[in-house]
Amino acid sequence: MRRDGLAVRPPRVTLPVLLCGFGALAACGPSAAPLRGAALALAGAPSAAALSWSVACSERGGFTARWRPVPDPIPVNEPFELDLRIERGDTTAAPHGEPIADAEVFVHAWMPDHRHGMLRRPVATPASRDGDYRVRGMLFHMGGTWQLFVDVILDGELERVRFDLELP
Repeated sequence: MRRDGLAVRPPRVTLPVLLCGFGALAACGPSAAPLRGAALALAGAPSAAALSWSVACSERGGFTARWRPVPDPIPVNEPFELDLRIERGDTTAAPHGEPIADAEVFVHAWMPDHRHGMLRRPVATPASRDGDYRVRGMLFHMGGTWQLFVDVILDGELERVRFDLELP
């Protein structure tokens, strides 16, 4: 709040963009490559940003997670949601894989430099299509380095995928 009583809104930030299916930064293993710098650019292609998904496979290769924010770009210190797709195996190099519809899905985020997480606990619920989930209750309350985790429990086994994000 400013001294004159008017609210100050934090600036909107650009989400790191990964063009799935075009081989930009897909990665398999404990962590996808940090999405920053040139991956943030795409300044001349707002329509491409709206259609892009970030993608990585889990640490043991049991599933691939694809996600995009709603709205795009991610607002800082404002609620947003994620469209999330879970597919069996490592499908980072393929346009699509076999969807996983019967998994328990948990999403959370952590700021390693500050040693704290989000102030909210998001909830993932199945969407209309098998393997698709909507994650509600996301909020990155400050800019900086964030790690977004997608945990999937399938057949009693837990696997995790991590996405590294840099928000200004």
